[in-house]
Amino acid sequence: DKYMITLSSFMYVAYLLCDDGIPETECVWQEPYTCYTSEHFHKVFLQAGGYFLEFDTKANMHYDANGLGRVHKEGAPSVICLSLPCCASPNYVLDLEEKVNISLCPGCILNGEPVFAEDNGSCYKLTSLEHSNTNACAVFEVTLPNSRKITAAYDADASGVAINVTGEGEVVHMLPAFAYDGETASEIKADTKHLTVTYQGFCCSYTTDGEIVDTGKVGGNRNGHYRRFYAKGTNNLAVKIEIKQNGGISNGNQNL
Repeated sequence: DKYMITLSSFMYVAYLLCDDGIPETECVWQEPYTCYTSEHFHKVFLQAGGYFLEFDTKANMHYDANGLGRVHKEGAPSVICLSLPCCASPNYVLDLEEKVNISLCPGCILNGEPVFAEDNGSCYKLTSLEHSNTNACAVFEVTLPNSRKITAAYDADASGVAINVTGEGEVVHMLPAFAYDGETASEIKADTKHLTVTYQGFCCSYTTDGEIVDTGKVGGNRNGHYRRFYAKGTNNLAVKIEIKQNGGISNGNQNL
């Protein structure tokens, strides 16, 4: 009911400001584009080459997780990469006994285990946000819960989303693999360099110069189930995301 009060106030103000003398016009699709809402709303947006990215740097951990939480490709199913982060303690019902945080976020290896910047124990600082005629890019300095600092850069253009993580020692980046929407299961294939998700005639592929690892964990959100993978490398790590129609990239991976 509280949301209906907000909607009602919006409609009332719109009625007061309405002017039938203003001609209708099509909204101009501006691309590439970048936007930082401010530290109070802690959102960063990138748009380029048909890709749309949304970051949250201080998420409400009962609904979201920190990092890159939304990657859409124009015309593709919104869930095939990630359309909503998964959280470990959601304020809504999930059909999973074990719940984990899942987003596209950087991290490091500590005592042999990955530590990710997906919760509010990590601090994101936006150090660069820019776009050109062909691409949009954001760079974050991330301080992990163990006080280690790493840099994560995201660059979107028509070829996909390029991610680069740099830091001392082993660095990682979480990779979600959409698995199940409640009715239909996707096809997930992986090897040490490639991870692909095929769903509804589209393919989301992750390619890395490091090594892809399956954590064996499954998270959920309002869209379905996601398996949690990550890529790891030493000092520098590159990951490329591409979403294509009709199977996308074929790399001969073994079906899991």
